[in-house]
Amino acid sequence: MERVALACDIGGSHISSALVGAESGALVQNSHAARAVDSSQGAKHILEVWTQALHDSLMALGERELAGLGCAMPSPFDYRQGMGARSTGRKYESLEGVKVGEALRSALGVDPSLPVRFINDATAFAVGEAWRGATAPYARSVALTLGTGFGSAFIHNGVPVLAGALVPPQGCLWHLPYHHGIADDYFSTRGFVAEYAAVAGQTVSGVRALADRAREGDDSAVVAFRRRGKQLGEFVVPWLKGFGAESLVVGGNITKAYTLWGPAMEHALTASDVAVDVRFSTLHEDAAVVGAARLLDEHFWQSIEHLIELM
Repeated sequence: MERVALACDIGGSHISSALVGAESGALVQNSHAARAVDSSQGAKHILEVWTQALHDSLMALGERELAGLGCAMPSPFDYRQGMGARSTGRKYESLEGVKVGEALRSALGVDPSLPVRFINDATAFAVGEAWRGATAPYARSVALTLGTGFGSAFIHNGVPVLAGALVPPQGCLWHLPYHHGIADDYFSTRGFVAEYAAVAGQTVSGVRALADRAREGDDSAVVAFRRRGKQLGEFVVPWLKGFGAESLVVGGNITKAYTLWGPAMEHALTASDVAVDVRFSTLHEDAAVVGAARLLDEHFWQSIEHLIELM
């Protein structure tokens, strides 16, 4: 009997879920589900929406054995305890102190002893790509996710590297000082929008609207993308070098505009003698779901369980 994980990727405005082979990483046909969610709502409403998506995915279980639930969650979150943490007003404030794992088990009506495991969403993306995606052929890879926030992870032989001299604190880049703030302020949606405002003196609703302007011939939008791409390349250079990265995989909604900022990033890498294979996500929206499912592979879990509290 095939063992499958019920896995989900939770973002600030959505949940995506599916059943995934715990050892194979293969997605079960017709098990995809998704729901929009407002992260500013109360805990009861949020958990109800999440449960709806997870329940829809469970409908495809059939005769398979359910190995557990794996969740890719944005920070801040207590990944060890499976509990909401103080969000500093960004998202899911109402989940502070809520035992999310226990709540989901109860709402789904599954065995109370069923494993429920959590991982940072950007780390899950990187694990998924290293397991069954773009960076599977590489021993050392770095993943960047650009969207509402700026996510990153360092992977060695499929396992996240969260500590040590070769990686930044917590094994991620978003919180590192950069110019007048932190990296997340610059290499996220609001960072690209802010750069355009600085160049053009105008605002746009998001990166998609900014990309439309660039493609319609707005020189300020083109400049804003190129500047952010160059800055991103220069920012990651020392970490790629120090880690000995063989590959850099990029994902997230902002990669849909990669042709506008990616060449500038790659040029910055080349100018600093960084030789990495730049790859696009091959798992796309499923990358973090597949990465979360891997938490239910017991061999893999044993290799990373001690790292969860560092996320």
